[in-house]
Amino acid sequence: LAGIYDENVVIDKRVAITIHGCGKRTRVRSIVNANATPEPAFLITNSTEITLEHMAIESGPRSAVQVGNSRHVTVQHCLLQMREIRTIWQAIFSRGDDVLIDSNTIEILGEKNLPPTPTVPPPANTIGAPSGEHTPPDPVSVGSITRGGVQIGGGSDRVRVSNNIIRGGTWNGITLGNVNIIGSQDPADQPDTPGSNDPCTPCKDVDLGDEDPGNPDIRIESAGDLFDIEIVGNKITHMGINGIGVVRFFNVSKTPELVGVHGLHITDNLISRCMRRNVARVSGVMQFLTGYGGISLAKVTDLRILRNEIVNNGVSHIFPICGVFAIFVQGLQLDDNRIINNGPRTEASVSNAQAGNRGGVFIWIILRLIEISPPNII
Repeated sequence: LAGIYDENVVIDKRVAITIHGCGKRTRVRSIVNANATPEPAFLITNSTEITLEHMAIESGPRSAVQVGNSRHVTVQHCLLQMREIRTIWQAIFSRGDDVLIDSNTIEILGEKNLPPTPTVPPPANTIGAPSGEHTPPDPVSVGSITRGGVQIGGGSDRVRVSNNIIRGGTWNGITLGNVNIIGSQDPADQPDTPGSNDPCTPCKDVDLGDEDPGNPDIRIESAGDLFDIEIVGNKITHMGINGIGVVRFFNVSKTPELVGVHGLHITDNLISRCMRRNVARVSGVMQFLTGYGGISLAKVTDLRILRNEIVNNGVSHIFPICGVFAIFVQGLQLDDNRIINNGPRTEASVSNAQAGNRGGVFIWIILRLIEISPPNII
């Protein structure tokens, strides 16, 4: 039904539930209680065949939708808006199998955390009238402290993120992987390191290296690889970091692992005006193991990047920006993409350029994909 619902909805150990709204006229707002731990607007755990569709969901500081240990979950045709509140959670955090995130708009709330109010357009033959030529699009609400976007957690299998509009957050448009904080008392399914909860406005420079936890008994590791991920037909713009990227780059001399994705197909997406934040200087070995830009990956098998438009990402050539970056790929198909003007040249002196990986496509190691067929059974 249409209306405003102030709720923190929990779906746990349930099957075959569909929650269907009346488009934007159905608005679910997560409750923020200063005396209680923040919760997502929708928390789906240990469940199967759950669908959220045709509604607006407002949340923050926790995710609008969080999925944990669940399968056959669909979020489609929804408007997800994150409040401008400091957080390490993205608008959707999903850690499960057979998940579909389709045809949603994922964005940041505007001034004073209020949704925009529709207005009547200007009359014909006046400035800005829809019947006029080359009228500007609606402005994008660009956040300064909230992440927005989608995060697919480690261990996820068969996830499709398709036909979404993802814009305005301070983090990746789509983040692959999450972290485990070994030796701490933090709960499971942490999206990122606690120290990445940036207290500043505007934000400090981007650093996706594995930060020192400051405690010899605590270490940070990847929460697991991802399998069979499709990212298709999305429009990802005005994000603070990469259009699509891994959660962290690890120093393999200390933590011998990389965030891995096995079967990653990125096709028919527009990735533009991302990497709008400055990049922190990276020293030592991490200069070789860190990359930023339109698509930024670590370890991938069966990587297909086809028919994407990756343009105008980054704010200046002094920062190391790539169209596509990866450390290790086994089995690569990269065809029919338009990759231009990433790390655009500005008036800044080249003498101020930071060391790091640059290029339209920059991949350190590429190997053939070896397919082993099972023996014939007669």
